[in-house]
Amino acid sequence: MNFPTPPKIFVTLPLLLAGVLSLPAVAPADEFPLNKLQRNGSAILNNFGHITLTTNLNEAGSAFIFKPYQFGPTGKFFVSFVYHAQPYSTSPPADGLALIVENTGSGPAYIGLAGSGLGFFTQTAIPAIAVTLDYYSNEITGSPAGTLAIASPAGVDLAQIIPAIPVFGGSGNAGMRYVWVAYSNATNVMAIYYSDTSTRPATPTLEMTLPQDISSLCDGQIYLGFSGGTGALDSIQSLDFLGVDVSNDDQ
Repeated sequence: MNFPTPPKIFVTLPLLLAGVLSLPAVAPADEFPLNKLQRNGSAILNNFGHITLTTNLNEAGSAFIFKPYQFGPTGKFFVSFVYHAQPYSTSPPADGLALIVENTGSGPAYIGLAGSGLGFFTQTAIPAIAVTLDYYSNEITGSPAGTLAIASPAGVDLAQIIPAIPVFGGSGNAGMRYVWVAYSNATNVMAIYYSDTSTRPATPTLEMTLPQDISSLCDGQIYLGFSGGTGALDSIQSLDFLGVDVSNDDQ
C-alpha cells in the first residue's frame, strides 16, 4: 500500500498530457470555503479569510478538508489553488508548502515535520503523496532550492523540476502563484500546471505516471489538504483560494 522508492526523475521540459485530462479554470464552480478547513499546528484563518500556514521560525502548519472523499479505481480529481509566499524575518526565505493527498490515521489532523519537512514529510512510509513547492534546499529530499516536485512522505521526490517561474515570488502581488493539479486513477497520471498568473499553461509543468495508483495506496478514500513549514529561516505562507472536483464513479 506504500510507494516504492524509485530513482528520482529530473524533468527539464514540460510534457504534453495528450488530452487525457481537462482542467477547470482557477476559480471553478466548486470553490471550497477556506474557513471550513480544519487547521492544525501554526495554521490560522487570517483577516482576509485566507489560511496562513506559517509566519515565524520553526513552524509546521496544515489545513485539511474535514471529511474524506471516496476514491475508487475509476476516481479522478482536479484541484486548483492559489498560494502567496512572501519574506518575513529572514533572508533567504524558507521553507515551502505542499498539497497533500492522504489516508492516514491522522485524517484531517495530518501534519508532518517543520523546516525541510514542509509540514508534509514524516520520513516514514505512510499512505500519502504530495505536490511540494520548496523555496530552500531540502535537507530531507536533497532537492535544490526552487523545486516543484511530486513526493512521498518518506522523503523522496518521485519527480521534480525547477520551473522557469520561481516557486517563491516575493512581497505583494509578486508572491502570488497559481497551481492546477489533475490526477486520474485509470492511468495513474498526475499532471501539475503552474503559473504566476491565473491563466493555466497549455502543457503541464510537471507530469508523471505514479508507481502506485492513489486508490490502492489510500485504500479507497482520500483526505485533501495543505501544509507549510519553516525552520531556522522563515516566510509567510498562505493559501488564498481552493477549488476541488473529485469524481468517483465507483460509488
